[in-house]
Amino acid sequence: MVNSPIPQELGAQCKIAAKIINKFVKPDSSFGPDQYIPPTILAAAKGVAVMTVIKAGFLFSGRAGAGLVVARLPDGSWSAPCAIGQAGAGAGGQIGVEITDFVFVLNTDEAVKAFSHTGNITLGGNVSVAAGPMGRSAEAAGAVLHMAAIYSYSKTKGLFAGVSIEGTVILERKETNAEFYNRKITAKEILSGSVPPPPQANDLYKALNTKIEAGMRVADEKQRANARAVAESERQRYLMIQATDAASYGGNDYGRAKDPFGAQAQRAASLEFPRNTWSPQNNNGIAAGGMASRTGTLPSAAGRRTLTGGAEFATALYDFDGEQDGDLYFRAGDTVTITKKTASTNDWWSGKIGAREGSFPANYVQLQ
Repeated sequence: MVNSPIPQELGAQCKIAAKIINKFVKPDSSFGPDQYIPPTILAAAKGVAVMTVIKAGFLFSGRAGAGLVVARLPDGSWSAPCAIGQAGAGAGGQIGVEITDFVFVLNTDEAVKAFSHTGNITLGGNVSVAAGPMGRSAEAAGAVLHMAAIYSYSKTKGLFAGVSIEGTVILERKETNAEFYNRKITAKEILSGSVPPPPQANDLYKALNTKIEAGMRVADEKQRANARAVAESERQRYLMIQATDAASYGGNDYGRAKDPFGAQAQRAASLEFPRNTWSPQNNNGIAAGGMASRTGTLPSAAGRRTLTGGAEFATALYDFDGEQDGDLYFRAGDTVTITKKTASTNDWWSGKIGAREGSFPANYVQLQ
């Protein structure tokens, strides 16, 4: 359901923004399972703007809408919300009407400053804007290079052709801000933390912080999982070399070094990595941190075998509890039938165990 583009008082606008954030960070079957903002993108954001916009036209088009923007403060918490509006015009081949929910992730301090200045912000003019990376492919890829100042995400219900946000003008809604804060106030004052976060924005802060906390857990666990996978891979390579040597020398152990990837190395690989250091003193009520490492002995891997029809088996190296609906959870040692995979293990694959099917992180398993 797309929200109303009619300007609301700022307290109501905060509740609308919270609903939009929740919708954008959860996979939705109607938009595709990979159409969502990765939590790690929000975790690195310098600010977030949320808007609902109506656009209509025939040959020439116009748009208008309302929303808010918040900035991340030096202590990691969020600023009070600043009311904003949107206006713009376009031409050429645009017929119909659409209502669109937008989330703009502000990636740089300069992007936040652009929203803080009195006057208008032209997307693609004052600041660079690009379609934001989506879904698990973006999560698996890690840091995104050549980052635009602003990432744009949108969901639309309606009819329109050739949607573009280039040239869109975002305005400060001064009257709405003055009414909410009971005095004349500037966007710079609001976004710099000069006014305390209002309780009316708690739902918005909760939506933002919950997703950021999830993003930091994902990043921390992937760091640990990758290190354990590398250790196990090196162990298997060493054992293969030892087996080849044993066959060549009739099984004589004379002169061969002991396994450097034995029990001691396995214990080291299971040690907990340092938690992510992003832990604000005041994160509007919710703190973000790392997740305890998984423990247990890594299973040994058999030689790779391919079934007829191209199906493959994999052995789970670690427990995976699933992060959302549609994930294939498993325990270390489980055998997974691979139904879809990419060329990279730094990605999400699909598979099944018995009657259960779903997605899982490829670096949690080893092909047989």
